Amino acid sequence: MTVSTVLLVSAMTAGCGEDSYSLTPKGEAASAAPAPLRSSKAAPAAKEDLAFPSDLRVLYEAPSASGEGAPAVRAFRDVWRRWWYAVATEGQDTRYRDLLSKQPGSQNAVFERVVAGWAAEKVRPVGVIRAHDVQVYSATGARVTLVACGDESRAGTKSVTTGQVSWSFGRRKASRYKMRIIMTLEGDRWRVYAYQASPGNHPAAKECQA
Repeated sequence: MTVSTVLLVSAMTAGCGEDSYSLTPKGEAASAAPAPLRSSKAAPAAKEDLAFPSDLRVLYEAPSASGEGAPAVRAFRDVWRRWWYAVATEGQDTRYRDLLSKQPGSQNAVFERVVAGWAAEKVRPVGVIRAHDVQVYSATGARVTLVACGDESRAGTKSVTTGQVSWSFGRRKASRYKMRIIMTLEGDRWRVYAYQASPGNHPAAKECQA
């Protein structure tokens, strides 16, 4: 690992690091559904075997990527969608784990914590969960840093036992956030080495509030 990468990982995991992401709302009453998503710039979905519930859309919107970092942009789409599919299946589908780096120093435990957090509260997501403006920040050989915005403002929770739906989840201040992701090429597959989500009230997330 290069010195620059060490510094970047340190910056990503200090202060508003992985734990800044709130897993799920606790004890919130049902509220009105959010307005429909007007439009989506999501690229056509690649062929995949993820049977999401009909009341959940997981979108991934990235400008046309070219050059050295393009494969990492495409690879994170698989991570994003498989991660939320794991959440939607109460952690029963674990294939997203194959897309997480296990190299020494990796900072990606938040993925499993989020899946476990939703399952423990016996809820699953409904509505729209979106990653957008996914772009290459830097690319050096087998290591690419991505930046993106996350948007859960049109997402809610559905009890897996009673079926009750609450839309309070998307009302949180942290429902729009900034993501920074380090992807590493391990063999022939890109994996997430480090991940950070800065919540909506953090200066770094200002551009993701629109």
